[in-house]
Amino acid sequence: MKLNPFSKASSPYYDKLKNEYGKLNDELSVLKTQLGFAKADEARERAIYEKVCESAQNMTEAKVRQHEILSECANISNDIESKISQLELRITPLRQIVEAPELYTSAKKTLKDLLTRKGSLSGDLEKTDAMLVKVGARIIDLETRITTETASAAQGLLKEESKFVVPEALIKLDLELRLNKASQGDLQSKREALVVELHELPNAIKEAKFAYLAYRSTIAEIELRDQLIPIMDLFARASVARHRWSSHYNERLYEIEISPELIASADAALSAEMPAD
Repeated sequence: MKLNPFSKASSPYYDKLKNEYGKLNDELSVLKTQLGFAKADEARERAIYEKVCESAQNMTEAKVRQHEILSECANISNDIESKISQLELRITPLRQIVEAPELYTSAKKTLKDLLTRKGSLSGDLEKTDAMLVKVGARIIDLETRITTETASAAQGLLKEESKFVVPEALIKLDLELRLNKASQGDLQSKREALVVELHELPNAIKEAKFAYLAYRSTIAEIELRDQLIPIMDLFARASVARHRWSSHYNERLYEIEISPELIASADAALSAEMPAD
């Protein structure tokens, strides 16, 4: 049965690691609390030692004793810090597994959203370009008509200078030209913004795809471990038997060859799972 890490179905391997992770985290929390108290004690004893040093230039008994106390406090702090460091080394690989289901869900959604956004932006850019072509053609037409109307109005001005009134048609054409140029400017600004975002998307998609593949790999490992638990004793028996036959083989490792047909099938299934570009 394929593991669905987001359902309520139990996963023995995952549950075991999650439980271990929780216990180690509790230990880590206790150690960090202890370290806080130890650091406070160390700081207090250091302040006392500095005062003793100021009042006694030579190595007096009080100074020596206080130095011993300070060293003891520092050793306690160092010991706790060492335990924390060792514990964190054990927690880190567990955290990667425990957090994988939630991070996988998030990574898949992020990748899907980015791909959807890419399609939306491409569509918007195509529509914007089409509108720019239409507005550009309209501007050329208006400018041509304005040139003709201006020439005609100029002739009228020469004939009836005192009674001349700017033709209403020319005023209307000029206003329409201004509006279309304003629209053209808005469309060009929108286009520039779309191009910038589309230019930035490939890197974001690449990073999201990498995260998706990494977390899916961990999920697949969890699925495998769950299926292997019932037959691990058979692997152990085969591995030990082979090692006893020849010490050249590492008894802790057992390599299995996967047929090309199964590889092709798995590859197709994984490709089908990935959000479509």
